Amino acid sequence: LNEEFTVTVIVTGSDGGPLENAAVEFQAEMPGHGHGMLRQPRTVEEGGGRYRVDGVLLHMEGDWVVHLDVIAGGVADRASFEVQVE
Repeated sequence: LNEEFTVTVIVTGSDGGPLENAAVEFQAEMPGHGHGMLRQPRTVEEGGGRYRVDGVLLHMEGDWVVHLDVIAGGVADRASFEVQVE
């Protein structure tokens, strides 16, 4: 809570293999409060389908929805996860 942390994301393609050279964006929002994060995280590709997201900060307790947007080869996809911060 209210401390920056890092997230490692492993992205795979439709064939199940690692997806490299993609644009990966991490976003989070609190639907019940109508706002998102106070900072914009930075994503660094580490190779082998691994992407490190630095500077993630979930500043409030409650229900968050995390969105991972992946764009590769002109195709965009989004994965969303619910997270409870206590």
